[in-house]
Amino acid sequence: MEFSEILAQLRRRWWLVLLGLLATGAMAYGTTLAVAVQYTAQSSLVLIPPQTTTDTPANPFLGIGGLNPAADVLVRALNSGTFHDQHAPAGGSSKYTVARDTDASGPLLVVDASAATPQAAMDLLDAVVREAPVRLAQLQKDVGVQDSLAIRITEVARVAAPTRDTKSQTRAMVAVAVVGLAGTVLVVRVVDTLLGRRARRPRRRPGTAPAPRPAVPDQAKPTHETVPHETVPTDSHEPHGARR
Repeated sequence: MEFSEILAQLRRRWWLVLLGLLATGAMAYGTTLAVAVQYTAQSSLVLIPPQTTTDTPANPFLGIGGLNPAADVLVRALNSGTFHDQHAPAGGSSKYTVARDTDASGPLLVVDASAATPQAAMDLLDAVVREAPVRLAQLQKDVGVQDSLAIRITEVARVAAPTRDTKSQTRAMVAVAVVGLAGTVLVVRVVDTLLGRRARRPRRRPGTAPAPRPAVPDQAKPTHETVPHETVPTDSHEPHGARR
């Protein structure tokens, strides 16, 4: 079907297009109420080497290539486990991620915390920042690192206030709008096709007799009649004296 024909159908059924646009707008507005806006807060942490160093590192995390591998281990520990499940449960509105800043040359970590309200986002960020040195100290304690040789972590930057994140809400609204517009065009095409077929169908006015059917010619009659053959009865008894 050509695009011009679709436009013609939309013009003919403009009232149906209007109803579809109103329904699409209502669904898009409902999406803004159903999908909550998220607020995101961010902080930056940096790992600091121990003040006491030797030629042969007594800290295993320093022996595997410096502070960057230790930062990767800490990132993995913070993004999983009981702490993560408690503060960012699956299916909840609160989420956080800890990742190493690959653009920085040093062992810099970036913490992103998001929640449904600004205060909830800041509280979640505070919890993760407080947990980072505790988890780092526990990892080093598990391998027998002395306190004087332990790697430390400190916060170097933080946003002043959470930012409003509307990406998820915008994506949902766009998806609803596309579905609504496509559904409107489809309904208009179906209705226009059905009404067009009904208009082309001949109608009989009320009170009028139906059109007479064409007469069927009688079968041709035979030109001559068959005369039944008369059977002449014969007398089986001969008269007396006929035989001698």
